Amino acid sequence: MHRGLKEEVFKSWLEQLIRHYDQFDNLFSFIASKFPDFTDRLDIIQDFAEELINYEKDVEELFQKDLYNIDPDTFNIQFVERELENIRKALIYICSMSAVDFERLCALVLKYIGCSPFHSTKRTHDQGIDFVGIIREEKERKLLYRGNAVSKIFVIGQAKHYEHGKVEAKEVRELAGSIYLLRSRSFAVVDEPYKGITTEIKAYTPIFAYFITSNFFTQSAKQLCKNADIMFVDRILLAMIFGLSEEYQREGHFSTNELEKAIHSVAHIH
Repeated sequence: MHRGLKEEVFKSWLEQLIRHYDQFDNLFSFIASKFPDFTDRLDIIQDFAEELINYEKDVEELFQKDLYNIDPDTFNIQFVERELENIRKALIYICSMSAVDFERLCALVLKYIGCSPFHSTKRTHDQGIDFVGIIREEKERKLLYRGNAVSKIFVIGQAKHYEHGKVEAKEVRELAGSIYLLRSRSFAVVDEPYKGITTEIKAYTPIFAYFITSNFFTQSAKQLCKNADIMFVDRILLAMIFGLSEEYQREGHFSTNELEKAIHSVAHIH
């Protein structure tokens, strides 16, 4: 974030804006109400407005949805109320989930990105892996023998359902270690778990790693994810994935019932 507005500050303000969007139509009034000791600095308001505009462009690219429009001169903000309400409801629901259901929710993220099949893992002896899926790639087979697993991309990840506290760098390292041990089939149990996938994952099989949390990441954890090519998803992005998806809506409104039905249909891999 330029000019000193840290990303963690932006995310905190963004979440407050999502939760209370119906109370504000101007960024000045929003910040003044949430942060009474905040000094009236135009440069900070400008930074926040610019980051909101940039973030909205990313959202539009990802979801083909508009969330709000900001007047850069007056800092008036006009929300697309149905979209914000769907995100807000999804955010509240995600934060209230049980740890078991949250892991299944993370498996549904794999469905969203195109995995089939996708599974959560059993909570006991999960070997540091909470969900797994496969993206099947259609490849030219002139140089591939039949059945080569290079036509599959395995997506493997960790879910952390935190009410308080952010994901730390050490937890990202643990996920990286779990994937390394999965490749080498080194497990902390006698019977090899997840035989449906371990038998297909070889030394050079493509693996994408995801780390998903119902909270946020520390700066060092995010940097490690970037350096290690681990995709990281926080609760705001999660709320957008499920709040904006028509699959979990009824008549255009986010439905906890629809999402719960999908969550409870997620199968465990053993």
